[in-house]
Amino acid sequence: QEGAALEALLDDPAALVETPPPPEQDHCLDPPSADLEVRWRGRAERISQTCGPWGAVARVETLLTAGRD
Repeated sequence: QEGAALEALLDDPAALVETPPPPEQDHCLDPPSADLEVRWRGRAERISQTCGPWGAVARVETLLTAGRD
């Protein structure tokens, strides 16, 4: 189920567009970074975030780690 959801997410070019951070993550004193590089069906996308992850990076991370417990 997670694999199908991840594939659907990666098939949508608009889903991996970088977005600005949510207001609660706009100012970090010690920002963690989140980097996502996706190579999928001939496309290559790279997203780097501070104070992250959020948006597409968080969705991909959630799908990749689902069921690991």
